[in-house]
Amino acid sequence: MSSGNQKFVERKYNELETSFLIEMRKNMVDKPDSEVFTFLDDNCIPLGPTMRVRDIDMRSRAVANFLQKRGAKPSDRVLLLMNPGRDFITVFSGCLYAGVTAVPCYPPMSEKNVDVLFKIGRDCQSMFVFLSDDFWMMMKDSFTEMEHEFGMGKLTWMHLGEIDFDSFDEP
Repeated sequence: MSSGNQKFVERKYNELETSFLIEMRKNMVDKPDSEVFTFLDDNCIPLGPTMRVRDIDMRSRAVANFLQKRGAKPSDRVLLLMNPGRDFITVFSGCLYAGVTAVPCYPPMSEKNVDVLFKIGRDCQSMFVFLSDDFWMMMKDSFTEMEHEFGMGKLTWMHLGEIDFDSFDEP
């Protein structure tokens, strides 16, 4: 990507980030108990609890604090290996709060998808990888091998199970 295009993308991302955070904080004050996300199965039956503004805000700030404690700094990139859902929204929003760039990817389920993941990881130069808890359990014994494939040296691997959502410092 040319320098001019990269600056344009970064500016647009920063505008999106700022708008999202302003709206999140405004909604937290104005209507903290309003429902914002309900995930449905193929038959339109809710999967798990509905997410409220208060839940997203609190959990996202906990993720942001966790990312900062693990060494993520503004403009760092965090590869998100998660399926769509409550956890993804929590971590994606936490990345915005922490000022880091979220790079969402589906967890790879085939050899071809693993190669695509490694290409994305090398291209975005992420030093941080955030996984869903189930994917963490499947992959935790392969992290060293995956780091070699990313070609970036030691990566910081994280998952939601490590976060204390009841006690955290403000990011």
